[in-house]
Amino acid sequence: KGTSDWAYAWIPILGPCTGAVLAALLFLIVR
Repeated sequence: KGTSDWAYAWIPILGPCTGAVLAALLFLIVR
């Protein structure tokens, strides 16, 4: 159960981080 809990715990952390990185890349490209 511990491993599955870690997997679910990373989702709310990696989600916004990856979104911010993609937004920054798009901003640099469009700029």
